Amino acid sequence: MARILPFNPFHGVNSVRQAELDQMATGLMDQYAPRRVDFNEFGAMLSGLANNGALNDLERCNVWTKIASIKTDYWISNSGLRSENLDTYRPWQSHGHIVIGFNDGYHCPLANLTMDEAFDAIIAHEQNEGGNVVGVIREGIRILGGPGFNNGDATASLNQVRALKKYLEFGFGGYAREWNLRFLGK
Repeated sequence: MARILPFNPFHGVNSVRQAELDQMATGLMDQYAPRRVDFNEFGAMLSGLANNGALNDLERCNVWTKIASIKTDYWISNSGLRSENLDTYRPWQSHGHIVIGFNDGYHCPLANLTMDEAFDAIIAHEQNEGGNVVGVIREGIRILGGPGFNNGDATASLNQVRALKKYLEFGFGGYAREWNLRFLGK
């Protein structure tokens, strides 16, 4: 199956099935309300979706994209998240680069690039010529965490690209496994 990112996982889903999938997404998030949702729980949701034999890959992507769109309605704790993925400037908003939909206009197109190209685009996005992105050593990086450079965002974005590349190769299950590895260390 050819996969291209980003895509609209809601396109072509009939309204009755979409209502069921929306209810599933809200139900998964509500399992953790009123307490806060943490990244271990997002990882469990991803794994649960990947292993849900009643859903096809498009439906799994649909539910995860819905979760990504409603996540801001919930209190999100950074518990479980590997620290290098924390937003350097706004650690309470780290979920913006970590829990994304398959229609994400920033991260998804980066998965269609080589890792070097994606790295360069992420660095350019952070508007600095340098930075310390965990796990990556680049010759041109001279400024370690200098002004205007958000290490946590850059690392999280790069890890998101790695997970999305696994989606392109192996489908939703590959994405879920890589996401859990990169963001939770599991």
